[in-house]
Amino acid sequence: KELKQEAGTKRPREFDRTPSVAALAEKVKKTNNAKIKKLKPKTLFDIEESDDEDENPLVGKNNKMEDDKTEVENKEVMTRNECLHEVVVPKGYNGPDPMKMKPMWEVPAKSYPFQLDEFQRVSVQAIENNMSVLVSAHTSAGKTAIAEYAIATSLKQNSRVVYTSPIKALSNQKFRDLEEEFGSVGLMTGDVTQNPNASCMVMTTEILRSMLYRGSELLNEVKWVIFDEVHYMRDRERGVVWEETLILLPNNVKHVFLSATIPNAKEFAGWIANIKGDPVHVVYTDYRPTPLQHYAFPSGGDQMFQVVNEKGQFKEENFYESMRVIQKQGRGYQGKGGQKMASRQGGDIKNIVKTIMQQNFYPCIIFSFSKRDCEKYAQSIIKMNLNEEEERSLVVEIFNAAIQTLTEDDQKLPQVVNMLPLLQNGIGIHHSGLLPIIKEVIELLFQEGLVKVLFSTETFSMGLNMPARTVVFTNYRKFDGHDLRLVSSGEYIQMSGRARGIVIIMLKKDLDESQARQMLSGKPDKLNSAFYLSYYMILNLMRVEEITPEYIMQRSLLQYQNEQKKPELEKQKLAIDHKLSDMVIENEGQMKTFYYLKRQIEIQKNQIRNIITKPIYAAEFLNTGRMVQVSANGKTWGWGPIINFAVDRVAQTKPMESRSPTDYSVDVLLYCDPVSIHHDVPQPAPNPQEAVPEIVPVSLNSIESFSTLRIYLNKNLKTLSSRHEVMNRIKETISRLPNEKIPLADPVSDMNIAEELIVSSQKELAALEDRLNQHPLSNSPNIEASFAHFMKKVELEQHAQKLSKEIEDCGRISLINDLNQMQRVLRRLQFVSKDNHLLTKGRVAAEISAGDSLVLTELIFQAAFNQMPPENIAAVLSALVFDAKPEDNANYKFNVKPLEEAYEQLLKSAKRVAEVTKDAGVEKVEVDTYVQSFSPLLMEVTHAWCKGSPFIEICKMTSIYEGSIVRSMRRLDELLRQLCVATRTIGDTALEEKFAKASTLLKRDIVFS
Repeated sequence: KELKQEAGTKRPREFDRTPSVAALAEKVKKTNNAKIKKLKPKTLFDIEESDDEDENPLVGKNNKMEDDKTEVENKEVMTRNECLHEVVVPKGYNGPDPMKMKPMWEVPAKSYPFQLDEFQRVSVQAIENNMSVLVSAHTSAGKTAIAEYAIATSLKQNSRVVYTSPIKALSNQKFRDLEEEFGSVGLMTGDVTQNPNASCMVMTTEILRSMLYRGSELLNEVKWVIFDEVHYMRDRERGVVWEETLILLPNNVKHVFLSATIPNAKEFAGWIANIKGDPVHVVYTDYRPTPLQHYAFPSGGDQMFQVVNEKGQFKEENFYESMRVIQKQGRGYQGKGGQKMASRQGGDIKNIVKTIMQQNFYPCIIFSFSKRDCEKYAQSIIKMNLNEEEERSLVVEIFNAAIQTLTEDDQKLPQVVNMLPLLQNGIGIHHSGLLPIIKEVIELLFQEGLVKVLFSTETFSMGLNMPARTVVFTNYRKFDGHDLRLVSSGEYIQMSGRARGIVIIMLKKDLDESQARQMLSGKPDKLNSAFYLSYYMILNLMRVEEITPEYIMQRSLLQYQNEQKKPELEKQKLAIDHKLSDMVIENEGQMKTFYYLKRQIEIQKNQIRNIITKPIYAAEFLNTGRMVQVSANGKTWGWGPIINFAVDRVAQTKPMESRSPTDYSVDVLLYCDPVSIHHDVPQPAPNPQEAVPEIVPVSLNSIESFSTLRIYLNKNLKTLSSRHEVMNRIKETISRLPNEKIPLADPVSDMNIAEELIVSSQKELAALEDRLNQHPLSNSPNIEASFAHFMKKVELEQHAQKLSKEIEDCGRISLINDLNQMQRVLRRLQFVSKDNHLLTKGRVAAEISAGDSLVLTELIFQAAFNQMPPENIAAVLSALVFDAKPEDNANYKFNVKPLEEAYEQLLKSAKRVAEVTKDAGVEKVEVDTYVQSFSPLLMEVTHAWCKGSPFIEICKMTSIYEGSIVRSMRRLDELLRQLCVATRTIGDTALEEKFAKASTLLKRDIVFS
């Protein structure tokens, strides 16, 4: 009865939701008097214990971190060998000696029921001495204890403290934890505000930045700001928010920075000391309470190999042994996938999970870089029951009690219905596509030990306090929005840091020893600046007295790091100058003309190549068996037959004349270096006698020449012998040709290219080649060696010029050209005056950060929203908050005509903004790419939701994950609230009411439950 009353209580605001689910779980546990199984400290795979209990696992007893090259004096205070403690003091500092810290108070601000580790003790002492501190330590090493001490210190001094985090989920969790500890705690995450007058405020970094821009009075009382997960500053999209916030914070505010291990911690501290004028303590440790051991599970194998032991030593022989297993099996996960590959990897996951459960080495997190992979792998083990009967019952009660807050229709959602059977068996899924209520319940069950195996994407590795005993990687290549690349050592450290003992990597054949060594035992990623200029920043700084964009830029980490480089660059330049002065070139004058001719010949060849590889001309010559000459990135592959080609999906929607050579991937049979084939990175063969024929995918613009010759190909080229047979047939054919030369396709007569440039380039090329043949050095017996020596000098001179440019740039403000160009855009769009003062449009745009402020402001002043009903407004604005692939946007078909018309108007405004931006010289903007970034995929879904359709019905309108729909609608609500403020600044109450009404229509049921 109690449970039903608790579950049936309506919670009107989102911030109530998370604490209530947690309270509900506690009540279920008490009611059932269930015993949550405690994890047994058994080992897996014969974990080797260290013989030397006192062995120092850190950097070293007396090792200093890398020298800081800025104008700061560095004094260091060495403590016990468990941590490295240094103090960075800004030049000209005249305050108290930061090395002579006062001892801890007899009555500390906070006591702990455990003995502090050395890095915690030193950090707490720095806080006691009212000094900023950067704490760099592994995940779950105990950094939270330091943050709690800073909060307790601030409360003891009757001042306020701010705790910031990079993501809302982490803010919510910290709010729950800190509220339980300190009581007077508030929360601000954009869409949620609770207890704003509390002494301790938890918020996202974006909220703190916004408060600084608007001069919030709350900040006048703040004494400490805690930045959690500060290594997130290197995020290329949102990292700039940290830099803006730190620069804008008053100098009297002290900071606590909590970070994963970063190799340039002292450099970061030097930047803070430089801009704030106060010393910063750096406390660094790479100590782990439970050292990690890393195992490789080879594809298709039945055993694991320890590749990195608990001392961090890479076991090369074990790695090669695991690779031999893959080769023996003759199968790997790489390739085009398919059911067979998926079932094999699913089988391997099943074997790994069985081993983990048998050894009691759960809970386990299995990382994948795809939401669909998480679900697919979870389904592959759904028949495995990992929970005992009492645990299954407890899962059902917690789950059912939590979803009672949903409507009856929402409780029937496929994601809700399908999740319970998995959770009952102790199997969970965690990714951004899950409904928030489902994600919270899964997090809760995982914390309580009721989920033994969790399939998750990378986001679960950030900040959330949910450690596991074992971490498994199903893949080690990820798409980062630009490229499919190997996981960096820093990313691997962050994700594997969730483990308390064992890390397993599912090994494929596309990883060589050097890559494995770098990833598994490499250094953490440096904290490099991701600073960039945004229109939101520029417009808001125009509203702040005495602070300009130049002020922020001069104090950015980017500028600081650039200035750090100068001494090293000057040293390199001096060394090159010495080398150049010692070089002697014979016949240097003639060698220069010889070099000039060869360079001009290369330019003409490239001009011809750029024309003949245009798809409108080359498409007809991409026939199977057509001989082509391939060269790319300075490497010559030689001739080979075309096997097949493919066109990018987005390019397929374009007319032929609009396509680019990079839209085409051409498979060519070429001779390759056998070693490179083994590493799956084909390279031309340096020794023709050892070359192996392989099918290599190349871009269309890698084709240097087409031939009129076509070769008959076998249908099956999967075997090495069949590929050798084709290449031998080509050799035999060439031997019967005149002069044994492959006939070239003439661009004019054979390819029917009528461009004037092709004719002039051919003539110029012939004349240059004739001049080169007549050059005095052409017949010189030592020309190759002499020219190679001359080219070394050319390369050194080019390098010296590049260094001179970089040294010169170090003295300039970074991004100053970008600022000038962006201000030019604002002037042309009439957002600012000629002397860069805010105009009406600029004041509107300055309020908008949740969507493209330039396009939205243009639409407002075009009266685009004035005649729209609120549901249509919400639908159109969804295109500014939902990210999708450009090809999906291009192929979308509308069913509601008014929405299609509104979308066309949006694209028209976006195109105008893009063209103005391009004309102003902003090189990074491509008009088509910019316009295609506005996605219509949720417009009709949002429209139907605002018209009152049930959530279960709108989910049938799209294949987008339910959680992604909810997240986008919450972002849309944030944008609508910003637009209400923006229209209020210009007194347009009618439009403000429309935006407010659209927000009201959005906020119902599961989306904001």
